[in-house]
Amino acid sequence: SPEVGHQPVALPPPPPSVVEYVPASERVIVPPGENLPDKLRMARKGSDLFISFASSSMAPFLLNWIANLRRSGITKLLVGALDAKMEEICKQQGIDVLPIQGQSIANRNAANLRFDYSAYKRMAALKVEFYKRIISMGFNIWACDADTGWM
Repeated sequence: SPEVGHQPVALPPPPPSVVEYVPASERVIVPPGENLPDKLRMARKGSDLFISFASSSMAPFLLNWIANLRRSGITKLLVGALDAKMEEICKQQGIDVLPIQGQSIANRNAANLRFDYSAYKRMAALKVEFYKRIISMGFNIWACDADTGWM
């Protein structure tokens, strides 16, 4: 299994999701050019979507967050990857992910952003813009820090 740091990571498989046909007129509206994963493109307007953000330095916390959501039966979730390594980790684990565009964040080293107040403020602004993008498509969002747990 993929590794984060020196610890092997083994996530539970995603819970089975009920495939529901949603007429196009009732689906979320995804702007052209938006790389939203296909299964989320087919979601009904007003669907709940759990969202978190992480850079690769926070990957263990994010993977724990995903594991708790999966164990709870939650199937609609999305990760905003703050760097390319986090995006790669998500893809390897089968986690729906979108990169967060913000070179002031992406070009940093892997240190936790909370220790760099200036970068942390820029990250907060990027998160708000990302939330607005997702809400404008018609999702209800549950915005969560990666170090929270759902049971």
